[in-house]
Amino acid sequence: MTSLQIWRTNAALQISSGAISFICSSSLAYMIKANKKNNKGLHTPYRRLIFAISVADIMQSLSIVLGPFINDAAVPMARWAVGNKYSCQVDGFLFALGTTATPLYSCCLSIYYYCKLYKKMGNDTFFFKIERWMHISILSYAVLSTIYALGADMMNSSVTGTYCIYTVRPTGCRQRPDIFGECDESPDPDAVKNMTILNVIFIPVACILVTVMLLSIMLWRTLLSEKLFRSGENGNDARSSSQQNDDIVENQNEVEARGEGEDSKDQVSQNQAASNTNVRRGSYYASSLRRSSFRRRSLSHVGSSRNVDETPMAQAYRQEITAQLVLYSCSFLLVYVVYEVSNIMLQVGSSVGLIQLGANQVLFPLQGFFNMLIFMRPAARVTRLRRPGTSWLKAYYLVMKNGGEALKEPERNSSAVTPNVVALPTGPQDPEEFPPQNPVEFPPDIDSCSMNLEDLSNECMLNSDIIQVSSDNQEGFIANITEEGAYNPSLKWSSKMREMSLGSINEDDVYNEASKDCIHADSSIQPSSDAITSNSGVLPEEESEFYKLKFHINEVDKDP
Repeated sequence: MTSLQIWRTNAALQISSGAISFICSSSLAYMIKANKKNNKGLHTPYRRLIFAISVADIMQSLSIVLGPFINDAAVPMARWAVGNKYSCQVDGFLFALGTTATPLYSCCLSIYYYCKLYKKMGNDTFFFKIERWMHISILSYAVLSTIYALGADMMNSSVTGTYCIYTVRPTGCRQRPDIFGECDESPDPDAVKNMTILNVIFIPVACILVTVMLLSIMLWRTLLSEKLFRSGENGNDARSSSQQNDDIVENQNEVEARGEGEDSKDQVSQNQAASNTNVRRGSYYASSLRRSSFRRRSLSHVGSSRNVDETPMAQAYRQEITAQLVLYSCSFLLVYVVYEVSNIMLQVGSSVGLIQLGANQVLFPLQGFFNMLIFMRPAARVTRLRRPGTSWLKAYYLVMKNGGEALKEPERNSSAVTPNVVALPTGPQDPEEFPPQNPVEFPPDIDSCSMNLEDLSNECMLNSDIIQVSSDNQEGFIANITEEGAYNPSLKWSSKMREMSLGSINEDDVYNEASKDCIHADSSIQPSSDAITSNSGVLPEEESEFYKLKFHINEVDKDP
């Protein structure tokens, strides 16, 4: 290939990659800013940082796409240029502003992950202590340094002739003075060299090192946590599944024995007034409360046998956050490592090979493309779980079409779902007045504890140590509790909840409350202030407290 063919190929690759990145960054910024459902938009640090990276990449990608055309036509290497010195300065301003802000904000994203997972900072704390100073520092430095370079007449065509950046005139004089001649005194070659080393080499390399260091710390912490958890499960602190089931059966027998005693008291009351529906209602509530109380104790028992931060939802959060962190860091390294190696080689006077130059032209403009894929990955994953058989490509298309949100679950046919039939309270009853009831019936197509976790990112909505039932839906919740559901073995329930939690992560900022609310969840139970009353009086206080669920229970599975 001739030099002209090589240049055209590299320029075409640069324009194509830059156009893809420009479209992706623009779409991502629009989705983040325009999405105001559930107080999203720019309401979280994660979304603000991704939005800032997208805006910086828009400027960088735009300068890369326009660079071969608006470059100075007087430069011999700019084969497609139709511009002049001033159009080149505009392109250089956009390119310098974008390439300075993008690595800094990418590094800030790693710092955000570190503060959320390692330092356990909340969103407000992170904003007031760190984030606002990040924005002020980055924007001030990027804008002021770029304006200074523009005023000092440092924006000129690069050696490749495909974009403009800090360079001396004539272009190529520092690399090949025998061909292009000696460098002019204006702009100052030393000032141009210092600005290039600072903004083009030092800042991106420092951001790369900080990102790698923070990534290593958090990955090591995650691996150490997994190792401790496994050793705790296999050691003396964690009981075996058979022991847990034995304890649950024993607790169940205690509950049933206590229930028989209370049922006998109910029988005496019924013998005095068989038509008293208030007693029947109170016995029903008490029995249901005992079941839910036992279920709550069994769940708390499961959580107490693990480490504090090893609940199923905490594990799902940590895995999802770690995956996003690794992907963002790897994309940043992939884009900037090759670019920085090429810049360092040019500064020391070495020539860049054709393969390295081609890789640089393809990878460097794709920062926005990678960011969009990673940002939408949780939503695409949830969409594939809700729409079985959907490919990743189609899932991404559906998420983009839906404004960056995961598709909702398909609506069930309400005509095929029969209402739940609840049995009357336990205990001896008059067969003529209280005929035998059919067992509890549930639709066959409903999974156990089907949940709709719509915004796990903004609030930790599930904790296996805290089970609370809303007093506004007392009867509806009790109607969905069966004997099998209430006394489900803890390990079986835990495995089900783990599978469902891993499939219910929403894409909308899964990072917000993971470290604070899920990983270190308080095991205390916070009762509601509402008590269940009946016409005959108020039930005992410890049995009249309902507990609010922070996740939405839609249906329960069919009674086995």
